[in-house]
Amino acid sequence: MKIVDKALGGFLGLAIGDALGAQVEFKPPGTFPLVTDMVGGGVYNLLPGQITDDTIMSILSTRSLLECKEFSAHHMMDLFYKWSSSPECFDIGTTIQEAIYAYKRTGDPFQGIDDENYSGNGSLMRIYPSILWTLDLNDVDAFSIVWDISRLTHASPIVYDVSLSFFKILRKILLADSIQKDEILKGLKIQLPSRSSGFVLDTFNVALWGFANSESFEEGVLKVVNLGDDADTAGAVYGQLAGSFYGVNALPERFLRHIREKDEISGLVLRMIKR
Repeated sequence: MKIVDKALGGFLGLAIGDALGAQVEFKPPGTFPLVTDMVGGGVYNLLPGQITDDTIMSILSTRSLLECKEFSAHHMMDLFYKWSSSPECFDIGTTIQEAIYAYKRTGDPFQGIDDENYSGNGSLMRIYPSILWTLDLNDVDAFSIVWDISRLTHASPIVYDVSLSFFKILRKILLADSIQKDEILKGLKIQLPSRSSGFVLDTFNVALWGFANSESFEEGVLKVVNLGDDADTAGAVYGQLAGSFYGVNALPERFLRHIREKDEISGLVLRMIKR
């Protein structure tokens, strides 16, 4: 499979997982009809296929990298601030909002707190653009940029470890000529999820569990989002992983046709890969 097909699959998969999960976000499992399609609704009364902060911040990160032709912490945080202050902003995480406001107060863009109590999934959800951007670098230099983008808002040791693990997995998938699931999952400890919380380890485990226990993108994403609670971010993280593995042609058209940002995302990915 060509790298562009994997990259399109991962970014569009992120959007699909986000939009599907947003329909049941904040709802405990078992308290809602099972998600099977893009129907919208949920706590924010969304349109079918409407994305949330997970995909929006990923798009903003990509725009910043392409516009600056490098990682500019100030430019990226300025884009985050402009969006967070707009009427279009909703579902923004508290940690991210506080980091953005702290940046505007201090001028320091690196507002992630180096404390395990601040180990949310708000940077894992938007890690994909930084991984695409750094594919031509060696592992050390690539992850240095990935981590700098994370610590704009999230900088705990737990977030670091999970980000590094996810970075290695996605990079392996994207750069391999071909790869099997067993190779990706080897050595990883995956637990049957008891919850789908905003804790970064929970989100990572849920995404891995959905990937390991399914035979298609659709089967896995529905398993993940039907856990409820922080379903949009769990779906987004799963979407990056499974979308990269299965490729863009494996994304269900009945989901994809509802993503209004499909053309924009595709264009951004093509610019990232072919720059």
